[in-house]
Amino acid sequence: MTLAVMSRATLGHTGQRLTASAATQLIYAAIIVAVLARICAAVDPSHYGPLLHLAAFAWAAAFLGFSITFGRLLTGRS
Repeated sequence: MTLAVMSRATLGHTGQRLTASAATQLIYAAIIVAVLARICAAVDPSHYGPLLHLAAFAWAAAFLGFSITFGRLLTGRS
């Protein structure tokens, strides 16, 4: 939800169209993967380690993707 609010606010405050680009959709998909991996890690402790690593990687990828995708808009370098 945080990434959705941040992306919406960034687009709105910079005068961009309020549509989710392919990059934004990938960011949201990465967060969904992170959430599902974290839930599955709790449900199936036999795969806890690999699922937790997947969740961490997907979470980091989503926030890095946000930084790359929206960083130019937020710093005024669009």
